[in-house]
Amino acid sequence: MILLLVFAELVARIFISYQNQSTVYGFIQTRPLPFKNDPDFDLIVKQFDGTCKREVSKIVYTGDFPYFENNWSCGGASFKDGVRSTLPEIDNPEGFKKLLMFGGSVLWSPGVIDKNTIPSFLQADLKDKFYLVKNYGFSSVVAKQQLGKLKTIEVRENDVVVFYDGFNDFWQSSMYGNPHGTIIGYNLQNRKAVMMVNFKFWLSNNLALYNLLAQIKNMNKKGTGDSRKSCTVSENSAVKNASKFWKIYIDYLLQAKRYTEDKGAKFFHILHPNLFSYNSLTEYEKSLRKLRACFNEAKPAYDIYYDNVSKFLKDKTWHLNLSNELENMNLYFDHAHLVPKGNQILSEIILKDKNFVKLISN
Repeated sequence: MILLLVFAELVARIFISYQNQSTVYGFIQTRPLPFKNDPDFDLIVKQFDGTCKREVSKIVYTGDFPYFENNWSCGGASFKDGVRSTLPEIDNPEGFKKLLMFGGSVLWSPGVIDKNTIPSFLQADLKDKFYLVKNYGFSSVVAKQQLGKLKTIEVRENDVVVFYDGFNDFWQSSMYGNPHGTIIGYNLQNRKAVMMVNFKFWLSNNLALYNLLAQIKNMNKKGTGDSRKSCTVSENSAVKNASKFWKIYIDYLLQAKRYTEDKGAKFFHILHPNLFSYNSLTEYEKSLRKLRACFNEAKPAYDIYYDNVSKFLKDKTWHLNLSNELENMNLYFDHAHLVPKGNQILSEIILKDKNFVKLISN
């Protein structure tokens, strides 16, 4: 029986395009295109190949902002005293104003070493302007959690608070249908469902026989589309959610702005780019869709969500929209995360933005 299944799998691969490295962790270990010339890759890969599992501290989540239980350092990434390390370090920050940055994993920046995160690129430039940059990025965090974390941090007059975000709020509200919830909370509450989706997604990427059987099953169904589909959310539901829930994301940003300004500090918002931002992708970027379940179902909803968000934020002096940057430059290693060159380019754009320059210069 086992031999028969093995034979069936080999035959199925003749008809089905077999795709390896269907998870980000496996994919990074192949040293994909954006990492080809990265001198730090041998260090970075430790973040993905299991080397850092014993080094990274336990994540604590009690319903608000998640955090690592202890300080740790591995694979060029370091967590110390509640933040990811920002370089260069300021030996004597007395008298420095603070630039406090809040966001999800795109701000934390997996896949780069400490000196190549966006906060570190900003720190390198702003140290001469007497700013100390803090990186409060954490994987899966949404604007609601960023606001909650902000309220636990000392904010002084003339400090600058930056919310650097976007994608997580879209996913939580439009794909999960819970705009006031959190991604980590959803995953904990729906652990079995999430595990099943991930398992089916893994099967669709790794077993040609699974794909072939799915094609046969769906052959006579109308509108089934790609047999690799393993999304539990329909495109219609996602679009419906996106059409109404974008306002809640905006409301959290406005709350953060009011809170910051009530403290005598300044608020700035930056919208991060991702592969959903673009209408055309390179062949390499198209290949990254295998790492993100529900890509096809999410794209129309994303377009509606951010069309509304962008229109509302347009011409706001406290906002910078980066969503159209980096198109077709092959700087992503999944749907949203960037290699150092991508972070560097975005940081240079931020530092040249007239509204940001005015904000930090006053």
